[in-house]
Amino acid sequence: MKRIAVILLGLLLVTGCAQAPAEEVKVITQETGEANSYSFVAVKRGTVTNEIAISCKYAPKENIDCFFTGQEREIAEVLVEKGDLVKKGQVIARQNVEEFEEKILEEQHAIEMDQLTISQLQEMKTLDLEMMKKAYEFQDEDTRDAEEYQKNVEKATRQYDDQMVDCQDDITVRTIRVQEYQDYIREGTLTAPATGIVTVSNSDLVGEISKPSEEIITMIRNEDLVFESTELEKEVHLEEGKNYHVVVQKGEKQRSVEVVWAPGDEDPEKLFFKVQTPNLHITVGDEGVIWIEKEKKEGVLYLPSDVLYVGAGKSYVYIMGENGIKKIRYVKTGISDRENTEILEGLEEGDYVLRG
Repeated sequence: MKRIAVILLGLLLVTGCAQAPAEEVKVITQETGEANSYSFVAVKRGTVTNEIAISCKYAPKENIDCFFTGQEREIAEVLVEKGDLVKKGQVIARQNVEEFEEKILEEQHAIEMDQLTISQLQEMKTLDLEMMKKAYEFQDEDTRDAEEYQKNVEKATRQYDDQMVDCQDDITVRTIRVQEYQDYIREGTLTAPATGIVTVSNSDLVGEISKPSEEIITMIRNEDLVFESTELEKEVHLEEGKNYHVVVQKGEKQRSVEVVWAPGDEDPEKLFFKVQTPNLHITVGDEGVIWIEKEKKEGVLYLPSDVLYVGAGKSYVYIMGENGIKKIRYVKTGISDRENTEILEGLEEGDYVLRG
């Protein structure tokens, strides 16, 4: 079988895995007509951590549907987006209730005018009665008509009191209207029923007429934000009250969610981890991993885990042999973390293995 090795950058390889360049170098080997691309990875010395991985899934317990409970009206605004952290009582959406706000101002102005009128009537009543009394007392005792004076006092008192009662009745009616308008505004103001995370925000409904019990916002209260795992055998590695981090997704979308183990929850078949950092845009069903450090070794030989293979119960790597022929080199491995694996035997620092 013909094997041809073309070495980029004009490098000349020698037998074994040592003597490779410090930088990763692309090597193209042609075997049975198929071209394969490889790169060199150096065996390095550093720190490797032995970690336990607990797979889990974001599975909040209960959704809370938030909707307007009052009359059907146009939805003016939705104030939150999916993933937002909201506090109990925070306004999250509004109906168009401007007309009621204007009516409240009108009624409150009218109430103030009625109150002013009552105050003026009271002053006028006092003044008139005093003047009537002085006029009566100014008369000679022989010409005074006490009965007529009393009738005039009662008549004037009744006239002023009737007017003040009318104003007070008007204030009562207008106060009731203000309360009704305030109720309309309250019904048209959607507030968060609990502190938690928004999972659905129907901003497309702005401008539409709200319908009874139509879901506008869906949220999950803080205490119901959990990751769950079925790997019960790993419970022995957990500490109650200790914070852990769940790594969700990869690359640019990767997020680290702080959680705390919540033992003794209602489902004995699962491990539950309550979210401590709820203001994250994660979705129900998102999967993650909790990494728990067991052991840390410093100054050990290691390789990236993705260049190691296992066959027949043995670990091995690929090296470049004589004439550019790819060869297997068996190694003995130690602890591994998320990225690297400790090398105990089979390679030395500065050796190079193939990736690809």
